[in-house]
Amino acid sequence: MKTPLFLSLIITAGTYTCFGQASLSSIQGSWRWVKTEIKSPGNIMQSITPSDCNCSKAIELDEKYVSIIEDDKILQKDTYRLSSYQNFDGSTQRIFSSKSLQGELEVQGNSIQIGAIHSLGEIHHYQKTNSNMAQSTQEKKPKKVVFDIQGHRGCRGLLPENSIEGFKKAIDLGVHTLELDIVISKDDKIIVSHDPFFRKELTDDLSITNFYQTNYSEIKKVSVGHVAHPRFKEQQPLKTYKPLLDEVVKICDFHSAKKIRYNIELKSLVSGYGIYYPQPEQYVDLVCTFLKEKNLTSRVTLQSFDVNVLNLLHSKYPEFTVAYLVEKNKDFNNAFEKINFKPQIYSPDYKLIDKALISYLNQNNIKLIPWTVNDALEMKKLIDLGVDGIITDYPNLLIEQLKN
Repeated sequence: MKTPLFLSLIITAGTYTCFGQASLSSIQGSWRWVKTEIKSPGNIMQSITPSDCNCSKAIELDEKYVSIIEDDKILQKDTYRLSSYQNFDGSTQRIFSSKSLQGELEVQGNSIQIGAIHSLGEIHHYQKTNSNMAQSTQEKKPKKVVFDIQGHRGCRGLLPENSIEGFKKAIDLGVHTLELDIVISKDDKIIVSHDPFFRKELTDDLSITNFYQTNYSEIKKVSVGHVAHPRFKEQQPLKTYKPLLDEVVKICDFHSAKKIRYNIELKSLVSGYGIYYPQPEQYVDLVCTFLKEKNLTSRVTLQSFDVNVLNLLHSKYPEFTVAYLVEKNKDFNNAFEKINFKPQIYSPDYKLIDKALISYLNQNNIKLIPWTVNDALEMKKLIDLGVDGIITDYPNLLIEQLKN
């Protein structure tokens, strides 16, 4: 650009009917330079050719500043003001002016023209590329971060855990993610269940003691959820069954219009390999193949306490988001030494969180989503500390805290 004099933007009133921010909303953004041919001052012949675009040059307009950018460096920048005047034909024009930039800006469709108005014989044409690039590289606003509300086993505090009814209730409450557990049956069915056997908290029929040694057709016959839960007094008893992951996904995707995410824990213990759980590689292959066939890769987080499972997930299926579950290890450095990669998410018992952990995770760009937080005061403390989400049995309580 030549020595700056002033900058004006003229927009006809037929499209913009009000002053201030609203009238600038459609031009705010990043405008990339495209090829222009100049014959002589006042006699311009333009040739806008996207393939010839020099993407190192741009003009960026945000709520406060107008900037000329080249190779991500600000060459010129200044505040601007918006005013208007009446034309002879009765129409209104908007005038956008700045002291440090030179030229007249005119918007035509998806292109913007910076033209010389002081016989400098110079015209630059730009095309809009991304309205989200309104801020310059030195003035970018922080991206909106969505706090991840995760319903633990659906909403265990309100309805039976890992049940279709509980998952639908959690969706209705407003969770972003359904946290759930899986185990495998003898016939390689992926069952949504916290344990590979029945527990008395869920049913009075304890006849099946090992799902991995039992076909799913037999497991499904056992009713669960109809007994009063001894630890969750608010949980409404409901007669249901252990569903398959395939069934849960179909119903919950339909119920949420495919907006819901899934945080799936692969339940596994080294001492249970080949007895209660598949060998890690067989386990990981079975689950990831299913998720890829259902096109769920982008909406799923896979989590586990078993570091062998985690390492395999990362090495064989790096396209999946992985969360590292930690229960008792207060020494996070020691915890990270047990895995051979950097997970996207660190998910500890919330009692293990301190400022040193938060600082480490921030430095390494790892999200922090603790479990299982059921107390309103603890939720508030964690939100204030800056966690990225919370896993809770009471998503209704968490949502209320976030509103407050």
